[in-house]
Amino acid sequence: MSVSAKTQVELLQLSNELSSAARAAAPEFTTVVSNRRRKAQSSKYKARPPPTASEHVASIKRMRAVIIQTKFYAVLKQYVMAVASDVTEIRCLALGRISETEISKWQTAVLDCLRAELGVQKVSCYDPDFVELDKEIMGLMNIEVTGEHVELVRSRTLYYMPHAPIFLVDRIMGEPEVKFVLGNDVSGYAERLQEEINLVYSSLRAAVDQIEDGRQDTWNRSRIDDGLAKNYSWWTSVNDLAMHWR
Repeated sequence: MSVSAKTQVELLQLSNELSSAARAAAPEFTTVVSNRRRKAQSSKYKARPPPTASEHVASIKRMRAVIIQTKFYAVLKQYVMAVASDVTEIRCLALGRISETEISKWQTAVLDCLRAELGVQKVSCYDPDFVELDKEIMGLMNIEVTGEHVELVRSRTLYYMPHAPIFLVDRIMGEPEVKFVLGNDVSGYAERLQEEINLVYSSLRAAVDQIEDGRQDTWNRSRIDDGLAKNYSWWTSVNDLAMHWR
C-alpha cells in the first residue's frame, strides 16, 4: 500500500517530536576520568630531580672502575709512576663543572685512580667555574676545594690539568719549582698555536724547545697514545694527554 506525500511528512514530524522528547527525558551524560588514571598520566611526565652530590660521586666511582681496566690507564700509570712516584700532593686545575658535564666527571675519575695509585692523601682542586654542587662533590671525595693560590711543596706536587687553557699551562710550567705536569701535550699547542706561543707564551715556548732538545735536566714528556682510548665514549675527556717532568 502506497503512502501519500502528506502522510510521509506527518510521520517525519512525529518521529522528530518523539526523538526530541526522548532526549529531553534522558539523564545528562558526563564523561568521568578516574583519579587513578589522571594520577598515572600526570606522573608519567613528571621531571626527574637532578642528581645529588652523592649520586654524582657514585657515578664517578663507576667510571673509575671502567678506567682502571683499560690499556689507556695501564700506560698512563706506567708513565706517571716512572717519574713521579714520590709526589706527596696532587693539585688539580681547570676541571670544569663536574655536576654538569660528563667530560669533567671522567677527568675526575682519572684523578681518583691516580690518587689511589700514588698513595697521595692531600689532593686540592681549584676552578673558578665551580658551583656549590661541585664543591659538595669534591668534599665527599675528600678533595679540598681552594682558592687560586695555595701553599704547596711544588717540587713534590703533581699538577693535573687536562684540557686546561693555554695561559694557565704557560703560567704553571713557567714556575721554576714545578716538576710534574699531567695535562695536554705542550708540543701539540706548538703545532696548533705556533704564532701565539712565539709571541705571548714564553714559558710554553721554552718547554717545547727543551722537549725537542731531549736534555734530561729540562722539560721532558711522555705522550699517551690517543688510540688507547679512542674506542671509548669518554675518550675526548683524556685525549692529547701527556706526562711532563723535569
